[in-house]
Amino acid sequence: MHNLFLPMSTLFQIWSQCQFPIRLAHVQYITRVIKDDSKFLRKKYGVQFLLDTVRRFYTGIELLNNEDSRAVRHELLLLVKYYILKDANVAQITAILRFILTVKEETLVSANLFTTLKFVRSSILKIVST
Repeated sequence: MHNLFLPMSTLFQIWSQCQFPIRLAHVQYITRVIKDDSKFLRKKYGVQFLLDTVRRFYTGIELLNNEDSRAVRHELLLLVKYYILKDANVAQITAILRFILTVKEETLVSANLFTTLKFVRSSILKIVST
């Protein structure tokens, strides 16, 4: 069933116009679907897609107040963090670094820098332990 709903569920142009509880439930649904089948969905709905979504629909002027917007962004960035800490590649790290350079909101920059640093630390620990 979710294979039929997935293409529509990733149209953030539609979902970003809804009220806050629907937006949040939508992001939580996307998170659950991606975590259930992350390898298949990672290519199409990976880090770059999520960061583009945050940049396009959840920064700057929008319909939500700041608190609600931060909550939705937080959920999307948790999904980015999940991807990075699970199995990152150069394209994903590059996407995060590009996002950090282009986004103007300090909270988004610091959250993404923290995720990137956590990835680097875990990678170093893996190398040292082998």
